[in-house]
Amino acid sequence: MTRLSALSLLAVSAATVSVSLNPPVFALAVPQTETQDAPPKTDVSEAPALTESSLTAKEVFEGISRTLEESDSLSCDLTQTVIVGGQRLLATGRYVQAVGNRMRLEYRLYSFRSTKTADAQRLAPDGEPEEAGEAKVTGSLLQVNDGSVFWSLWINGDQKQLTRRNIPKITEAVADVAN
Repeated sequence: MTRLSALSLLAVSAATVSVSLNPPVFALAVPQTETQDAPPKTDVSEAPALTESSLTAKEVFEGISRTLEESDSLSCDLTQTVIVGGQRLLATGRYVQAVGNRMRLEYRLYSFRSTKTADAQRLAPDGEPEEAGEAKVTGSLLQVNDGSVFWSLWINGDQKQLTRRNIPKITEAVADVAN
């Protein structure tokens, strides 16, 4: 059975991500207070208080990678703010991945006013995600892969683009390319 790779997390690392895993990823960085027989806590609001850890950053990352590789599925809520030519765009969506190279990505794009100097703090990498509120959806992206066919539907205003890719043929072609 195929397992998720750490690359799955990297694919969505540019966005604000909340990941649902069992056991929760934060459990790797804090001392365990539960017995081995007790079920792991999955509600982040019940998370133990953060304490100093003797783990190095490398050990934490390796632990998270191991947890992801052992998981059969991964789901993330995404929020991303992008500035293109002075225009601020907000994208929100959901990413779901399961074994067998199956995935679904839904993204809704919202256009906001031109950026201002006051936006710098909110748009900083550690800033709070922006809410779409009553903003009008100006575009969307839907990508679905059932393990053998990858579909992508991009809608931008009145323009629509639908693509279909045969995953086994792509994998075969890549295998034929010399490194």
